[in-house]
Amino acid sequence: MVGLVGQDPARYGGLGYGNLSLRLPSETRAEGQPRFVITGSQTGRFTDLGPEDFAVVVTWDIDENLVVARGPIQPSSETMTHAAIYGADEGTRCVMHAHSPDIWGHAHELGIPTTSAAATYGTPAMAREVERVVHTSPARRIVAMEGHEDGVLAWGANVQATGITLLTTLVQAMQLRV
Repeated sequence: MVGLVGQDPARYGGLGYGNLSLRLPSETRAEGQPRFVITGSQTGRFTDLGPEDFAVVVTWDIDENLVVARGPIQPSSETMTHAAIYGADEGTRCVMHAHSPDIWGHAHELGIPTTSAAATYGTPAMAREVERVVHTSPARRIVAMEGHEDGVLAWGANVQATGITLLTTLVQAMQLRV
């Protein structure tokens, strides 16, 4: 595969990386917020996921650093960042968090918006930075997370559109390293 999601003993201290979330239908909204399903923490190492590998996020509060989720597994540490995208863009149905040294390292050359390097992953600061990018660069639909080594986020109207954004950007980045 292309190594955007997974687990590799030579990367990130052997921890799993990357995750995926999908917005649930609008009738499942809670307190005006969309609910979404997200892969659980450290599930990147699995090639096949089952229901036990997902959590449903029912509400969140970025300022309070609060995520309320239901399910058999703890949601990804990047759940707040996914929530920020869903909250900022009603048309988003899918968010993919990948790790790509190629995309991340060539973000500026590719014109990809970036978050502040001071915002680290899994924090309210990162969620607010991603929210800022969604509002200021709505057509781009991808961001490099400068405070999260190799971390990139893509979002779109469905899994296919989001995957195309991510993979097209990866091909463009790989062409720059030649």
